[in-house]
Amino acid sequence: SIGYALYDKDLKYLRINKKLARINCRPAEQHLGRSIYEMIPEVADKIAPVIQTVFKTGESFHNIPFFGTIETLDLNNFAALLSYYPVRNPATNEIFAVATSVQDISDVVQTQTLLRQNQDRLAFAQEAGKIGAFEVDLFTKRILWTRQLEEIYGLHTGTFMGSFSHWSTLIHPDDKDKFMGGMEEIAKGHELNIEFRILRNNNQIRWILARGRVLNDHEGHPERFIGINIDLLS
Repeated sequence: SIGYALYDKDLKYLRINKKLARINCRPAEQHLGRSIYEMIPEVADKIAPVIQTVFKTGESFHNIPFFGTIETLDLNNFAALLSYYPVRNPATNEIFAVATSVQDISDVVQTQTLLRQNQDRLAFAQEAGKIGAFEVDLFTKRILWTRQLEEIYGLHTGTFMGSFSHWSTLIHPDDKDKFMGGMEEIAKGHELNIEFRILRNNNQIRWILARGRVLNDHEGHPERFIGINIDLLS
C-alpha cells in the first residue's frame, strides 16, 4: 500500500515499486534510468530540493504532506504523505541513493472532508430547527452538550458543567420529577420521549421535547445514551 522508489544523485530512478509506478501512471520499468523531471515533471520542482537536501545533509524527512491536482497524471485531489531517507554504502558510509515512500491518503482526506461537510450540515439543521443534542456516559455520568443545546437553555457556550445536578437546576420546579424519571427510564434501556419546561434567564419559561435512546458497547451492555432537546416555542 506504500509507494517506494530509490533515486541517485542525478535524481534518476534506481528502483520503483508497482504502487508508486501506478501513482505516477507509468510502467515501473519505464522509470529506471530516467529522472523525476522526465517522469513526473508536474511535481519535480517540489521534490527535487528535498532529495538534494538529503544527499547533502544525510537528514531524513518524514510525512511531508502533499495535496493537489495533477492533471497530466490524472490525479484529482491527490493527497499523500512523503518521506525521504538517505541510503548509505555500508563500507564507506557514503550516501549513494535517497529512498522515498509515498503513502496515498486521498481516500482518508476525502472521507474526512465528507464528515466535516456532514457535521456542518447537521449543525446548521440543528440551529435552524432549534435542536440541541446531548450524550451521557453511563459509567462516569459525564454529560456532553452541543452549543445549540446551551443556547436553548440560555447558557453561554462552554458554561454547562456536564452534570445532572447542573442540568436539574435549569428545569422548572414542577417538572423536575418528570425530567429525572425520564432520565432514569432511559438509563434502564427505555427510549426517552417526554416534554418538560425549563427556566431560562429572567425566569423565562420554554417547553422542551426530549428524545433519546441507549447505545450498547460491543458486548451488548448499556454504555451511553444520546438524545436531543427541541425548543417547542421558538
